[in-house]
Amino acid sequence: MTSQKRLKSRLLLRPNAPQNLQLENASENEVTISWSPVDGAKSYDVYRSGKKVTNTTETTHASTGLNPDVQYTFAVVAINDVGESEKSESLVTRTTKSAG
Repeated sequence: MTSQKRLKSRLLLRPNAPQNLQLENASENEVTISWSPVDGAKSYDVYRSGKKVTNTTETTHASTGLNPDVQYTFAVVAINDVGESEKSESLVTRTTKSAG
């Protein structure tokens, strides 16, 4: 198989699920997460507690407007021209308690 055919066939695959979700920061009303880039992904859908909250081309997401001391579960889907990956493993986070 020529390298051009190999490249073309690789581009026709859905991307792998994002890996290495991690909590970067948590406050009373915001949680920031990150993940490793996925080869061939053009963007990522971010899900918070089962609902899609954004589409981004970055490998980080700051979720704002959250309630203090509440658990939130995040998952990420990679997207390319062919379709979507499976959801990543879930990352369970919690906002901090309010200072008052």
